[in-house]
Amino acid sequence: MAGSPEKRTPSLWAKNCLAALKGIDPSYERNRLVKGRFIEFVRQLPNGLYVSHNFLRTRDTYHLCFALLFSKRLAETLVSPLAAGARFDHNRTIWRQFCDDLGLHRTNEDCTRRPPSGVWSFGEWRRNTPGLVERGLGVSEEHLLPHYLKAIRAAAPSLVRLLERAVDLVPGMEVRLAEGNTVTDQIRGLVLDSGPCFVAPKGGLDESGLAYARLVQAGQSCGVSAEDAVSTRIQQVSALDVGASLSPDSVIVNHFEDFRHEGQDLAALLGIARALATEQSGE
Repeated sequence: MAGSPEKRTPSLWAKNCLAALKGIDPSYERNRLVKGRFIEFVRQLPNGLYVSHNFLRTRDTYHLCFALLFSKRLAETLVSPLAAGARFDHNRTIWRQFCDDLGLHRTNEDCTRRPPSGVWSFGEWRRNTPGLVERGLGVSEEHLLPHYLKAIRAAAPSLVRLLERAVDLVPGMEVRLAEGNTVTDQIRGLVLDSGPCFVAPKGGLDESGLAYARLVQAGQSCGVSAEDAVSTRIQQVSALDVGASLSPDSVIVNHFEDFRHEGQDLAALLGIARALATEQSGE
């Protein structure tokens, strides 16, 4: 993987990373649904989830993250209810995942609460980088995969409820949006107990505001409550954040494009969540 400086291209980086991952599991493949500065390698587990080692390339620096995915499609936001872990987020690379999610820190007096040797998080492609990255991919697979798999199994009952609702709600909302529904004064002035949540500015709504207002109205016309339709208290939710305290409708409205892009595949994602729930009950 070393390569001379003039040959250190993103395509060569991807080729050699894939070779390293195939040494871990031969079913790894490049995710061709993401391009440009996004480089991702995935393999599918028996329950349907995808294991993802993903890089964000910024100029000459590669940032490595790890995630479990319901779908290989690129989400609209860095955090998605259809993923656990981190994906293409230079602020949440492997080191941060070990620190924040596993509670492992290099400064811990207890050596058992420190990250394992060999963690690689980000850097430029230098002479010794290939060996460090190859080792780091193995460390992520060994430690982060079981952690996120256990956590997402624990969240499975809530994920089943969320995706059951998405299967029912999303198609109807798409129909309402396609009908070009209008924005009413009722939508413009909705408030929650926590204060104004969606109020039109004096000059009126801009295009993004109008799009959001139509989305809110589409949700309400399909049975979403006013509070859930305009909730801004859960801006971004991962698969591990979905729980009994969050309304499925709120999560769907806040991440509507992620669910909308899945289309007919939502039923398959529901099947994955049910498989996870079965695994969780059998543990």
